[in-house]
Amino acid sequence: MKKKIVVAMPIETEMLETIQKWAEKEDFTHADLVFTHYVRQEYSGYEMTVVSYPDEKIFAEMKPVLTNHFQALCSKMLKPGVSFKVEVLLSPSPADSMVKNLSNHKADMIVVATRGKTGLAGFFGSSFADHMTKFSPCDLLVLRPRR
Repeated sequence: MKKKIVVAMPIETEMLETIQKWAEKEDFTHADLVFTHYVRQEYSGYEMTVVSYPDEKIFAEMKPVLTNHFQALCSKMLKPGVSFKVEVLLSPSPADSMVKNLSNHKADMIVVATRGKTGLAGFFGSSFADHMTKFSPCDLLVLRPRR
């Protein structure tokens, strides 16, 4: 039976490079891969109304561009013949939404990259990887950059 692996795809270059280095070395012949990226939806008040950005219309324009971008990245980093799926989703809370998404996918493992902050910045900074450590319903692989 194939193992379901969800990879949280960041947009930051350093974190993407960390995921690419990991993926290039792995054998995914017995895995179903889903590369997931969340666009954070922000809300703010403006003249007695709530404004969201991006709204559904803007996200509809962003989604195919981001999907194509991540499909191209994944095609370059994976060995030929490895099948995968890319999903780009909108959420005000990407970490919480990912936890639900993992359950919906019945994922066996999630892979996340971290910035590798240490010291005071690491102590006070909450991150997506920290959230997954606490709430992931499946195994977790945290990749940190090499220094």
